[in-house]
Amino acid sequence: MSDKLTIAQRYDFKNISPKLTASEKEIILSRATETLKTIQTVNIEVFVATFIKVFDFALNLAGHKKNEDDYKNQVGAYLHQMKINVRTGLYGSLTSEELSLAVQRGMAKQYGDYMGINYATINDFILGYLKEQNEAITKQRLHEANLKWDAQQEEKAIKARKDYEKSFVGMIEADKAKKKKEPTKMVNDYGSQKFIQLQKEGTINLTEIEVTKLKERTLLAYAKEVSEARKLVIRKRAATTGDKIKPVFRLDNEESERASKNRIFRLLAYNEYLKG
Repeated sequence: MSDKLTIAQRYDFKNISPKLTASEKEIILSRATETLKTIQTVNIEVFVATFIKVFDFALNLAGHKKNEDDYKNQVGAYLHQMKINVRTGLYGSLTSEELSLAVQRGMAKQYGDYMGINYATINDFILGYLKEQNEAITKQRLHEANLKWDAQQEEKAIKARKDYEKSFVGMIEADKAKKKKEPTKMVNDYGSQKFIQLQKEGTINLTEIEVTKLKERTLLAYAKEVSEARKLVIRKRAATTGDKIKPVFRLDNEESERASKNRIFRLLAYNEYLKG
């Protein structure tokens, strides 16, 4: 027999199309079994037993009694032709469960009237069922295709949103949102570098009045920064050298006074821009 897992993946059984009728839904669910063609290839005894079972089922439903001689001849001819039909692909991917369903529906005259139980009758049942099956499969496939399309669009949207958030414009928008939420809080994440880029783009054009005010704030901020740095150094040195040696503060060699003031200026200017 074929792998059950492989069969189950034929459709997304967790997402059955809501457009399927109850009858069509039964068809789709009946396709989660082995195909008759697979059974014929793997185990001919099971194949024969499957077809005899539905033939006997039809006889019982019709209320016909078995005449051993006629029955033997009828079943022989019936099986011979059914083997050919399945092998040549006349019944497509019809499953064993669907075969029973087709005969059951055929006996209920869903596919028209019938005369007696023989090969021609069962064949008509199957062909009638295949038309109904095709409609059900089409609906389910379209439904799954739409779900796949929606999932792909959602994935694209998520990726586009992430790409935007990582982009320069996205980062600026994120900073604006932060500033809007907490106006007094300084947005410091690469604010100086972002200001330079915005200035290059011509997005930020400061007036002389704005520059003067920012310079004043820069000097105050710089003095505060130096004061805080001095206090930190004094505490550290006092803890290691004791009170006998007076610690002397010097600016960090990694950033000159000019560079430090420029950084603070750009950061303050960037935060002012975010407010607007």
